[in-house]
Amino acid sequence: MDSISGRENDEVDTEVLGNVVEGVSNIIDGDLGTDYTEKSKVLNRVVASLTKITSFTKDINKLITSKHIAAIKVPGGSLETDVSVTSTFSLPASDASLKDLKVDEDKDNVVLMVSAAEDGGNAKEVAIVIFQQSKLFPNSIATTPNPAQMKEDSKVGEEKDRAMVVNSLVVEVLALGENDKPFSLGLYMKPMANVGSRNESIKTFPDGTKKQLKNRCHSFDTTTGTWKEDCETVYDENDEDSRVLCLCQHNTSFAVLMSPYEIDPGFLESQTLMSTILLSLAMVCLLLTIVFLLPAAPLRKQRSTKINICFSFSLLLASFMRSIARRSLLSLTTA
Repeated sequence: MDSISGRENDEVDTEVLGNVVEGVSNIIDGDLGTDYTEKSKVLNRVVASLTKITSFTKDINKLITSKHIAAIKVPGGSLETDVSVTSTFSLPASDASLKDLKVDEDKDNVVLMVSAAEDGGNAKEVAIVIFQQSKLFPNSIATTPNPAQMKEDSKVGEEKDRAMVVNSLVVEVLALGENDKPFSLGLYMKPMANVGSRNESIKTFPDGTKKQLKNRCHSFDTTTGTWKEDCETVYDENDEDSRVLCLCQHNTSFAVLMSPYEIDPGFLESQTLMSTILLSLAMVCLLLTIVFLLPAAPLRKQRSTKINICFSFSLLLASFMRSIARRSLLSLTTA
């Protein structure tokens, strides 16, 4: 593999790339052990060589797949030539292997979207290699992560010692062409396991410390052999089925890692206070609406007004019940 990747500016047949992808996938299925540190340099070289071979392939937009690895070279150029900035990848099921990965076909089962654009909006030519449950990277496991167990196992301690697990596909991106030109990289990833809504993902310890299980974008540092949180993460913590958007500006491997983060108590208190104030204002406004409507005799005779009054009472009751439920939940989590 090193001999192929070492050829500068030499094109590679799709069949050769397919054989390399299949061979590395078989290595992942083999016994690589559990100590990543011992083999990190060798594994990093394997990933780098595979990505470079992908960049040499003759065929553009030709997806090569195997059980654990998929590779594709995406063209760049002006958007006026109908070149797309975004590549969309889908799997028919969350537990399906990358053998079933499709590009720009199934919009209902999207697991990954990669967008690479130069300053000015033109598409950036890139080589993309996708890894699934790969032992070639640290903090990866061969099964779907278990958020409930990770939340239960979390402990009070320094943030740098917290447990982390890869919770998405790992995506290696290599920008081609003029690499000195600034470009923006966006990766829209579907987590393998849902951490749950914000309330479901929080654990409270006896000393009052709170930790929340979160998905965060990370890039892989080949020098240290570790993941670092240097990309911007965008996702809805209140939506248990939310995808994660990673915004980056450099080449390397990227993934969403799941980990428990300590929550600032002041943030929780301010959020609770704000919610209480807003709910109180909502209930006052609803009560005022009803007070002003009821004295008007002509309005009470109209059917639409009665409906509005009933609707207002319903909203008032719903707001009241929500406030009670929230206070009960907060009491339980701080107990």
